[in-house]
Amino acid sequence: AEAAAARVALGDMAGASQLGGIAAPAVLRALAEHGPADRAAAVAALSLLPADAVLAPAVAALSDDDATVRTAAVVAVAALAGEKAVSDLVGLLGDADDTVRRTTAATLAGLGKSGLIAVKEALADPRPDVRAAVMETVGTLETVEPKLVTAIAQRVATDKSAAVRATGLRVLAGAIGLKGMDLIASRLREDESATVRQVAAELIGQLAPKGADAMLVPALGDAYSEVRDAALASLKQVGWQPKGSVSKATVALAAQDWRTLKSIGEDAASMVAQVLQERDTDKSGQIKRAEAMMTLAAIGGPVAEAATTTAFQDASPRVRVAGCDAAGRLGLASVANELVALLERDPDSR
Repeated sequence: AEAAAARVALGDMAGASQLGGIAAPAVLRALAEHGPADRAAAVAALSLLPADAVLAPAVAALSDDDATVRTAAVVAVAALAGEKAVSDLVGLLGDADDTVRRTTAATLAGLGKSGLIAVKEALADPRPDVRAAVMETVGTLETVEPKLVTAIAQRVATDKSAAVRATGLRVLAGAIGLKGMDLIASRLREDESATVRQVAAELIGQLAPKGADAMLVPALGDAYSEVRDAALASLKQVGWQPKGSVSKATVALAAQDWRTLKSIGEDAASMVAQVLQERDTDKSGQIKRAEAMMTLAAIGGPVAEAATTTAFQDASPRVRVAGCDAAGRLGLASVANELVALLERDPDSR
């Protein structure tokens, strides 16, 4: 016992633990009395001592204020209790510290069937941040069990949290690659969250499946610029080259290349007119709609003429002014009454 105390005093927790059960009191005192670094070393040493003497203190260390100590406790409790440790460890899958979460998930995954079940059940935790954290942690595992892959895929398809769905897509791409492409492509087409669609577009570019261009080109018309930008970047990544005026217009619109759109002419008009249906209230969205209106004025034709009426109704004065300017450039006598009404109610357009 004196030798164990001496080793603990010198900071040699591992050396003390090699003395066996007689070292337990000295190591436990260090766990109770020392700072975080010594407590973490003491917890790690517990895994080398008889379980009946030290399991309870190791479990208590799972609640330590210091993340390093909690991380060491996860490993120690698993070493001391084996598969019986699952119930004590599962709560740490939602720990605030990333290292604790990762260590817990990796440890549980190595504790047999019950450990894997615990990780799978944590994917259904009522807290979205916990579900996302568990997914991120699963993604760091060297091998992801098929049952976990299935559970994550279900979450990607049905979870109410966009953060969870986006995280799940990344994890699936890393775990199963092209085998997850159908789900990734469906999220790009159908997901209500622009963040999820953006992630899906990025992953398609990274995985470069056959037919990637067919998946990505429709996203160039997405209402959100971050999705369009991701789709355009991924198309470049897979070596896609636009062919024909419609494809060129699609790419130009995604890049807000108004000069190219003007040069394409009427084949681009309908796509440009769709921009005026967007309702972003930030400055960039207002500028985009105003530029779209002026591009249509340069192209001319019936689509441009109809678009002026849409511009008159826009919430942004910048866009309404662009509509007035376009009507003048197009010589639209047909909208004279609308212009008069607009001028009467809207001093910003005068």
